[in-house]
Amino acid sequence: MAEPVTYVEPGVTVEIVEQVSGYVPPAGKLPPCIVGPGFQLVVRGFAGTHDGSDATEFSYPSQLDYSTVDTESVEVYITNAVDGVTYEIPETTGVVTNWTATEDSVTLNSSIYAVIGTGTSGIIAVADLDTFDISTSLTGITIYADDVLYISTAGTYQGEYDIAGKDSNGDLVMQDPFTGLGATGLSWEIRRYLLGNVYLSFRALRGDLVENRTWYDDTNAVLTGAGGTAAITPDNPLFYGAYICTTAGSGTWVCGVDDMYASDDYTLATTIKWSEAFDYLQDFQDMYSFVIMTQNAQIIALSQTFVDWMSLPVNKAESVAFCSPHRTTEEEAINTATATARGDAAFAADGSTFTVAQIDGATYSFVTYGCTPMGYIEVTYNDTVYEIRTKKVEGALVTILDTSVIPAAIMGAASSSTALGWTWRYINDYYDSAAEAQYYREYGASIADKRVRLSFPATVGVSISGVTTAIPSFY
Repeated sequence: MAEPVTYVEPGVTVEIVEQVSGYVPPAGKLPPCIVGPGFQLVVRGFAGTHDGSDATEFSYPSQLDYSTVDTESVEVYITNAVDGVTYEIPETTGVVTNWTATEDSVTLNSSIYAVIGTGTSGIIAVADLDTFDISTSLTGITIYADDVLYISTAGTYQGEYDIAGKDSNGDLVMQDPFTGLGATGLSWEIRRYLLGNVYLSFRALRGDLVENRTWYDDTNAVLTGAGGTAAITPDNPLFYGAYICTTAGSGTWVCGVDDMYASDDYTLATTIKWSEAFDYLQDFQDMYSFVIMTQNAQIIALSQTFVDWMSLPVNKAESVAFCSPHRTTEEEAINTATATARGDAAFAADGSTFTVAQIDGATYSFVTYGCTPMGYIEVTYNDTVYEIRTKKVEGALVTILDTSVIPAAIMGAASSSTALGWTWRYINDYYDSAAEAQYYREYGASIADKRVRLSFPATVGVSISGVTTAIPSFY
């Protein structure tokens, strides 16, 4: 039998003292991420000198590497060497093209001019063929030796004439006398042909930001990243959004999307480009709220899929998306693009019916598109919109309720949409305020996801440089 063990008390005393620390670490905060197209904005950058030669090409000044110029944004200016005035040059003057823009350069043509005076009552008196009586005052306008009188009235005197200057009566003195018996009631303009320094304004989609997130601590960092205050505008959604975000006192991530017009016009958004951006962002777990800078419904649906996936327990990245759906004031069954692409539309000669001859020869079906009776065929003709009420919708035929609304010029097969260039779409209903509110309720219910936060109304008014401007509410 084993001997019992004698307990020996250790020579160490342990005291446990509870002490409350005065420092409590802050709760972790996951920052937001602005997702959308980001641009470089250049305002009147010097591009070179125009000497009047035809097809003179100018590169975009200070354009960043890996950027793509939005050709719709290009503006051209010339500081005229003769008078020192800077003129904005329209892309066309009448039927004459002044300049063309590509993603690589701007090409200026010869004979670019500014109109500095016009009138409709010019007189060439047979008793004084050396002058042109403009029958108006050009007070304060200096006439230069290179200025030209252009008479637009058809007939003997139509054309350009060199001006020497003005006489004491304010009439134009011509370098060479007119010939003939003179005329009255002549329409005219004074043209100043422009030579001098060329300046270009443009925006360019920044490829360095696409699927490449960047962190900005504060507004100063955003200004530096954007290239200055001039780049903080709604024309530059990514940086405008980041600037608004950092004014709240917190930093933000930004992630560019290779989709030039998605923030400007939701109908032009490219789904695949946003899908690629979301795929890239899936690799990060240190962001919480994603602000989606487009009002395209398909992109909003993609963002929902994205944040739901990020929030799965296995992915450990609980996330939300802030979205702003576009305002819907109507129920559109056939949009203009689809209507135009599918074939040639025509009203009957008496306006009683409406049909479409499909390009592929198949039978057009309004029912398939969801068109309903008592809807509207909305026609745009000569910049005027006509809402033409319908009363019956059959497979290939729509019967018109009120033919008095239809312009006479577009009735009959010879006056079809292709022949006259008018466009159309089918609207089932135009919403009043109650119907619009109901639409938004149903839209929200269709999302039914706590991780997708919707903002309404679709646009808000803000003051930009003292001018009240409507911008999307995703800002």
